[in-house]
Amino acid sequence: MPRIAVDAMGGDQAPHEIVAGAALAAARGIDVVLVGDAGRLQPLVDALDTALPVHHASEVIEMADDPAVAIREKKDSSIAVAARLVRDGAADGMVSAGSTGGVMAAAAFLIGRLPGISRPAIASVFPTGHIVIDAGANLECKPHHLLQFAVMGSAVAAVYHSRVNPRVGLLNIGEEDGKGRDLEKDAFALLAAAPAVNFVGNVEGRDLANETADVFVTDGFTGNVLLKTSEGVGRALYRMIMTSLSANE
Repeated sequence: MPRIAVDAMGGDQAPHEIVAGAALAAARGIDVVLVGDAGRLQPLVDALDTALPVHHASEVIEMADDPAVAIREKKDSSIAVAARLVRDGAADGMVSAGSTGGVMAAAAFLIGRLPGISRPAIASVFPTGHIVIDAGANLECKPHHLLQFAVMGSAVAAVYHSRVNPRVGLLNIGEEDGKGRDLEKDAFALLAAAPAVNFVGNVEGRDLANETADVFVTDGFTGNVLLKTSEGVGRALYRMIMTSLSANE
């Protein structure tokens, strides 16, 4: 079974909630190794009466740290140590709820890129199941980057949805061919000619509510705006529903 290195020092309420979540995963048969300050982690593991292994890391990459600088200077950070476990074959993957930039830097500089991939990207799975890539890692992109995102997003969707040949759409301001900036126009041509991508054409933000595509490909700036806007809409709808229910009591 694949082993997952978990950064136990990053995220809200870390390390307590991270250790508790890792214990739940282990109870379901997932092979987990916690990475972080052993002096803080081991008592939490013992209190849960579990046998989770702990790999010591003495430093933490904070949210305010510059990711590229931190990954070089904090070589014993939990994120960096977890990434090296993957690189060295001691783990098959890593999970972190900590610094997104730190994880991206660790993936690029310590684990390394796959052949043919020039930039890592963030794939965000929306509540509807749609996958948006890139969701914030690359603010400026070239057309071939979007093609690479489409290939990576298809791989994620194939596993997440257990679906053969996931549908890929290019996020744009209209469904018609020829829409968008030069980036989208040139990326459209590359995607349409790519045999490894099941390209269904341009899609719009509203298509996140339907089954037009499984993967939405875009640059990181646009993808992050879409992600944060969706989060805000979700919160607003929740408040409106709760206010309406309270008024009808």
